[in-house]
Amino acid sequence: MWRPSGLLRLRTTGMPIQGMLALAELRRGGNDTVRERLELLRRHQAQVSRRYEAVMRSLDAIDNKIAHYERLVEERDGDSGRRA
Repeated sequence: MWRPSGLLRLRTTGMPIQGMLALAELRRGGNDTVRERLELLRRHQAQVSRRYEAVMRSLDAIDNKIAHYERLVEERDGDSGRRA
């Protein structure tokens, strides 16, 4: 049984309302729909993984840019340019 917190988690991961409704409908079908539910969740997992990888690449780029600016500040101002 999907609890509201489980549905909220799916929504937070970007699952469309239609996907959650489809999952709920399949759940009402009982054990005969386990394979379909599994496939729906695997597709969603793949989508979330692709978004996660894209965000991590962006975060790496931001981290690199921050490190670059920190080096520039340090070169220009020495350690006094850093904030605690």
